[in-house]
Amino acid sequence: MEHSHSVVGFAGSLRRGSYNRALLRAAAELAQPALHISIYELSEIPLYMGASPGITGTAHGQAQLRQAFVATNTCVLLQPEVLVGRAHEKFDADGRLADEATRDLLVTLLQRFTELITLHAVTAAGITA
Repeated sequence: MEHSHSVVGFAGSLRRGSYNRALLRAAAELAQPALHISIYELSEIPLYMGASPGITGTAHGQAQLRQAFVATNTCVLLQPEVLVGRAHEKFDADGRLADEATRDLLVTLLQRFTELITLHAVTAAGITA
């Protein structure tokens, strides 16, 4: 099946072994056929190394990123939020998402994201100059 929507995903953490990057790979794997997620590596762009190994991980960095999206009127899905507590317990040794509850949450997010993209595309197509 051909993809209806293509999006770019990136992880704010550049750390080797980042759980955010592993979660992004899981999202690309779990996306419905209508949604294609291309993973963009930010390693060539000077960024912060956003993820901390603590319990809140990248929560503060995510909040700053959301503020930037608001300022640029970027269409993003804000809910359901994916905050994977104790991420080190949710991924296997190969960096694959092994926790079923987290996989289910990610599938729900991807479904809602696909719906948002579809709605946005229909709305944008209906706007005329």
